[in-house]
Amino acid sequence: MSAEFRQVANRNGSGKSERLVRAAVSAFCSLTRPTRREITQLGQLVLPLLDRVPVDAKRYVSAALSDSRYAPIDLVLRLCEEPVDICAPLLIRSPLLDNGHLVRIIGKMGARHAAAMLRRPRLHPAIAALAGKLGDAGTQPALPVMQTQDRSPAGEPSPNAIEPDFPSPFREEVVEEVRKRLRHIMAGSSAGKSARLGPVQRGFTMAARDYERLKANVLSGNAAFFQSALADTLGIDYPTAQTIVNSRDYDDLIAAFRHIGLSEEEAFLLVCAACPDRFRSVEEIRSFADRYRSLRIRAADRKVGEWKPAQDARPSPQGEVVPFIRVTGGLKAS
Repeated sequence: MSAEFRQVANRNGSGKSERLVRAAVSAFCSLTRPTRREITQLGQLVLPLLDRVPVDAKRYVSAALSDSRYAPIDLVLRLCEEPVDICAPLLIRSPLLDNGHLVRIIGKMGARHAAAMLRRPRLHPAIAALAGKLGDAGTQPALPVMQTQDRSPAGEPSPNAIEPDFPSPFREEVVEEVRKRLRHIMAGSSAGKSARLGPVQRGFTMAARDYERLKANVLSGNAAFFQSALADTLGIDYPTAQTIVNSRDYDDLIAAFRHIGLSEEEAFLLVCAACPDRFRSVEEIRSFADRYRSLRIRAADRKVGEWKPAQDARPSPQGEVVPFIRVTGGLKAS
């Protein structure tokens, strides 16, 4: 049915697409408790047409779905990638956006989207602090006109509302404060809420257990504890884990967390808590998310595998490799 509607819209141009999108969303919102099939159909119908409809139609969809608990989550997330004058109602009110979604949106879209979230009821204090610091670091106040736009999607945006606004580098004290706030959100977050990236060598249960262990150790404030937990989780020696954590970039940490099977939100929070100085601007957060998503799990598995042989052999004085065997009381050459 939705495919037939899209064909009609494609034949009749953007005007028909807009009327179709508005009608579909209006009909969906009139349903008291839509079925799973109806939710899926709305997403299948509206998502392919979203790039064909004008800005006013996108504002209408965003405002109409902002209070819905049944809206297709992929449609909501897609709308949150629009300029903030379009998606602000969703950022402020949508009950479908959890803490993981909000962190991802901040990392991808920047300070103006973060500023809109500050008006969200019961916003987690850690995310509120992060959003506030991003806004403070910007060159001008964000969302000066949103008080009249969040429930009036048909209004025209002001130039200030759509002008890109990226934060300048954080000051050292800001970085430390954000680190503390992120520790709180990590301590209170549920590992089961975030959609996990499917691990190849580990099940979801093991990935959750590994994440909880790594999180507990990184929150201890003792770098050695976190490095030791990482070594045990990956099956590598402690010096290798220490090198990974202390590396000048976080490519090795990305590979380690992809191998374990963590979601990008979990990986980001761990890296940010362990090394907060690596994320001084929203561009760096966006870069982390892009690099984490682009790394294939098989490539991560291969990289982790390369770290393991180094602990199973050592060069002899004559240059030959002498294997080690584990025995009670330590390591001895065979």
